[in-house]
Amino acid sequence: LAEEEGDAEAAASEEESWLLKTDDQGFTNLALIFLVTSLVIFGVTALCSLVLALRHDGADDSRPHSSVIYYYILMFMATVSALCYYSMYSEVAVVHKEEGGAPRTLFPAQYIEWAVTSPLLLLALALLGNAPWTSIFASIGCDLIMVACLYVGAFISPEHKFFWWGVGVALLLVLIFILIAELSKAVDDGRVKEQDGVTLRILTYLTCFSLAFFPLVWLIGQEGSASASLTTEVALSSVADVLAKVAFTVTLVVRLPLDGDSYGGKLSSVTAGSGKFESTYV
Repeated sequence: LAEEEGDAEAAASEEESWLLKTDDQGFTNLALIFLVTSLVIFGVTALCSLVLALRHDGADDSRPHSSVIYYYILMFMATVSALCYYSMYSEVAVVHKEEGGAPRTLFPAQYIEWAVTSPLLLLALALLGNAPWTSIFASIGCDLIMVACLYVGAFISPEHKFFWWGVGVALLLVLIFILIAELSKAVDDGRVKEQDGVTLRILTYLTCFSLAFFPLVWLIGQEGSASASLTTEVALSSVADVLAKVAFTVTLVVRLPLDGDSYGGKLSSVTAGSGKFESTYV
């Protein structure tokens, strides 16, 4: 019995050592597993979103904006995420640098993903909530400048990294305020039907979580204090990214057909006026 327990412990130790074994770029096998899993999930999500967009005929679509635009937004978002995770998994978009005598591993592709996919999420929210163009411009602007600040802190001005992080967090707070304010206006002012209001509330909270999580990972990860290992940073960022975006996609795909029925009429025309999307029904 003791011999069997020793063999089991040896096998467990060997498995653990394989997961933590590093390659010549400093990546553990566990980190690579997280990256390739994210790549596969986003690839499948992109393919499913494309199929939904191509199969959508609009016959029963009575909302202000055809549901097909949401499917294409989800497809573009998942495609960009999959490509960025592939670049990280293949280790072609990885920067190694020393800071304070300690080696650090950074991912430029991660900032490309944030700069492209988060505005797509915000655009989907704006269309669903019938938001004015001023709010769309303000929210996407805050998001892009926040990502730029984190990039500058990580790659261009590491000696002032926490200043750039602080500016980015300040812009994040402004962005979250805009999202919550637009959610309140959309629901309370009757810009959307009740069913779409519920969907908008769920998606807004998911987006706020997604946006707020990554500056926290940045702070403890390789770009910031480096208090977390590279494997831990990869695990946290990839799992949070997948959960937030897949939950956003599933919620939107499942609820769009249900919420569209609440409009109770066919879309006859779509006009723009007063800085908002306005629709007429018959």
